[in-house]
Amino acid sequence: MTTEITIPQTAGGGNFKDLPPGMYAAHISDIAEVDNPFEDDKTQLQLTFTIEGETNEDGTACEKRAWANPVFNPQSKLWKWVEAISGTPAAGEPFRTSTLVGKPCRVFINTAKKQDGTIWTELGHLRTVFLWAEKRRLIAFAVPVERPAKPAPKDR
Repeated sequence: MTTEITIPQTAGGGNFKDLPPGMYAAHISDIAEVDNPFEDDKTQLQLTFTIEGETNEDGTACEKRAWANPVFNPQSKLWKWVEAISGTPAAGEPFRTSTLVGKPCRVFINTAKKQDGTIWTELGHLRTVFLWAEKRRLIAFAVPVERPAKPAPKDR
């Protein structure tokens, strides 16, 4: 039997601000090692970005967070962030949080959800690629790609 869980509604606001999609000036205000909710007994780095010129409804600085695995090599997300913000790391040099904390950067916020038509189109492209690869014998058989019903066209 399932236990009943009741969660009361709360007022919005506080120290969270929805920003419209776009590019924002920011700086990295903190890097912390936190538990990884997806892998037991592993951690990840949580980077806190303070968005310049934006405040929350309660007047506190507007912050956004991003996460990366604590792996530092040219294929890792962390390496790419360090490279974009501070330049290419020196060969053999370990990652230090001081490399990024306080550094100015730009943050791209993308909160837009994909429309049903976009999903339908992208799945169609995926199906086409599988069939193309099968025809050229790059793969043994094309993986079947199911698509939802085609949505009605937008009124323009």
